[in-house]
Amino acid sequence: MIKFWSSKYSLKTLLGLFMVLGIYPLVAVYYVEQDFFNQSQWWLWLFFYFFLSISFIFYTTTKLFFTKPSDLYHIVYITLFIGFSVVCKMIPLPLGMSLAFVIPLLSGAVIHPYWGALIGVSMVLLSSLVSGGLGPWIPIQMYLLMVIPGGLMILPAYIRRRKVVLAVYGATWGILYGIMMNLYFWPIMSQPLGSDQSWKSFIVFYATTSFIWDLFRGIGNFIFVILLYEPFKRAIISCAGMRLLMNPEAEIKKQITFS
Repeated sequence: MIKFWSSKYSLKTLLGLFMVLGIYPLVAVYYVEQDFFNQSQWWLWLFFYFFLSISFIFYTTTKLFFTKPSDLYHIVYITLFIGFSVVCKMIPLPLGMSLAFVIPLLSGAVIHPYWGALIGVSMVLLSSLVSGGLGPWIPIQMYLLMVIPGGLMILPAYIRRRKVVLAVYGATWGILYGIMMNLYFWPIMSQPLGSDQSWKSFIVFYATTSFIWDLFRGIGNFIFVILLYEPFKRAIISCAGMRLLMNPEAEIKKQITFS
């Protein structure tokens, strides 16, 4: 049992490493080498993000599930959450708002960031297969839907489970999501951000095309989290098997006591 739970600490390290690796080519390399993320190498980074996301799905499922008989219930629950997230993502909303972030955020806060990250990555992949919306945007979306709920792991549980904190977190990422999507596609739209002129072009482009949509996406995330947090939390608490996941320390003590 101790070995199983120590693997979760390695999972936390891996998730943090993936988050840093993914942010690096979007931001830091523009200051290191101007043509590091240019048009000719853009496809390499596309596969890089896809590899990060698929690796996370595989490693997470092998570490969090298939370790004890009770995991069968958790597999059923997370499958339902992923399916529900796919349906929510396909619901059309005005002005850039989207329900795609809601289930990963709520799961990451109420249950665990690992759950939210796994739901987010799987939701993007499955929804693209169901809707036929496959394209070069899928790898970065998978990565970002891993990072957004996964980033909650830096907050203690008693903080990330506060409704207002989670709503502000979701609103902030609603805007950052759009910025990072634009950074991802910028090399094939213009030129790498290695010069002041290119940065100015990017800022003007973002402000005039995407900012309003991202702002409303952030507002939508805030509203949806405020409205759905309590019903989601009550639904989780009503399920005994899921309730234990909200307090893993209690589960450890229980299993050590009766082992």
